[in-house]
Amino acid sequence: MSEGQGGIPTEEARRLAIKLLFEDLPVEFSQRLAAMVKLRDIFHEELAIAMTGPLNEHFNGLPQNTLAEKAQTASYINGVLRSIGLTIQDKKTRLPALLVADVQSSTKGGQEISRFRLEVRDEGGRAKRPLCVRYLPELCFMQDHQRKGYWKNRRQPSPQR
Repeated sequence: MSEGQGGIPTEEARRLAIKLLFEDLPVEFSQRLAAMVKLRDIFHEELAIAMTGPLNEHFNGLPQNTLAEKAQTASYINGVLRSIGLTIQDKKTRLPALLVADVQSSTKGGQEISRFRLEVRDEGGRAKRPLCVRYLPELCFMQDHQRKGYWKNRRQPSPQR
């Protein structure tokens, strides 16, 4: 791969690498489409692996002391992940999760404690909260399949002739 300044591949070299992936795809449409979907899935799996360290390092440096800071940080993290086609993966359920900020009422003196929690939807669509913590833990990432369910239930368009 052709390298630019600092040994980083140039955009042209990246495009060439992608074009090379497309050269051996099947010609028939449905087979080609299936191969492209598989390539997309592989890309997002590798992206999640490659970005885990840098994302966690960056995210852990964000403000997270007050409820307002936690809410802003959670929104920012969800947005960054969405922009690259990823979401948080809950370590227990392995389901896609959203990061949410909320408060937990303390039994001692009624003081509210701000926290992060992960929210997942189980197979039945019920919201679950598998993790509640005061500060960001090490997060795992996966391809964002959240919109997939919406499209899966929609009627497929008729083929154009």
